[in-house]
Amino acid sequence: MCGPFDEIVVPAGLTQIDYEAELVIVFGRTCKQATRENAWSHLAGVTVGQDISDRGEQFRPPVKQFTVAKTYDTFGPIGPYLVTVDELAQPDALELEGRLSGEVMQHSNTSDLIFDVPALVVWLSRYITFQPGDLLWTGTPGGVGEARTPQRFLRAGDVLETEIEGIGTMRNPVVER
Repeated sequence: MCGPFDEIVVPAGLTQIDYEAELVIVFGRTCKQATRENAWSHLAGVTVGQDISDRGEQFRPPVKQFTVAKTYDTFGPIGPYLVTVDELAQPDALELEGRLSGEVMQHSNTSDLIFDVPALVVWLSRYITFQPGDLLWTGTPGGVGEARTPQRFLRAGDVLETEIEGIGTMRNPVVER
């Protein structure tokens, strides 16, 4: 992970580094077997996140994998604020936008997620005991670089901005090292 204004480092020679603007939920207390009615009460709040992925590694044969490709240094910027749910007029309906060097690449509303926050918390807490401080990225709208025609991946000199209504905007420059 890194901060909301830190550099995203693209390792030299990699050309398929992708972006995914996401709402990130932050657990504030232990959560196991939550119900839809109490799911939000387990959260300290929400923040903005970018799920950066090396698609070349993610889709490398013989099998697709999602762990290593998403965990390089700096591949998880979050911030700029942790906002408590009571500060949001409609926590299940927040405008979300991802911009790459000024161009809107992703724009949606969290109400359009396949699974809303309570559904994710209920389903996952059946199997996982969440602890205070645990983070959960909730999913991304369309517009990621890998799915575009032509494809558009991160490259040195880009600036990736990620904004969620009521939470704030991250601004991460992209560098190659």
